[in-house]
Amino acid sequence: MARIKFDAGDLDKRMEKLRISVQNYIGKQALYGGADIFADELRKEAEAIPDEVFKHLDREEKFHSVAEKDKAHLVESLGISEFYGEDGATFASVGFEGYQGVPTKKYPNGIPNALLARSINSGSSVRQRYPFIDRAARRAKPKVEAKMREITEREMDRILRG
Repeated sequence: MARIKFDAGDLDKRMEKLRISVQNYIGKQALYGGADIFADELRKEAEAIPDEVFKHLDREEKFHSVAEKDKAHLVESLGISEFYGEDGATFASVGFEGYQGVPTKKYPNGIPNALLARSINSGSSVRQRYPFIDRAARRAKPKVEAKMREITEREMDRILRG
């Protein structure tokens, strides 16, 4: 039969150190590792969006792609937000920031990149649906989970071993 011999005081100290590390460091490190993988997958999908030269639509016609410069703005604007938290949980967002740059009456700074990405992904009254975000999320999910698990286990093992 196997026996384990340890000092209970030492175990308490290591468990407290682990709790603090998970809260302040390990969770954020794992979250960033997962967000980085998802951002890479989303960038690949955004680069694969069909592009075309801008054109004016006829009645009942829809865009099946996006203008080349708009797609370039989307890819450039993709990023990971700073960490933020609520009630002990830590979050980060992967998404599109900034504006397309062509002012309109409704959007004086230009169309928000997040709005354009959402209209491409979900479709709109003038745009055919192209679910690039959904595809990126499905493809990245197992990789993200594995990376976050690997980082968490590695760091916890490092702390518990001393």
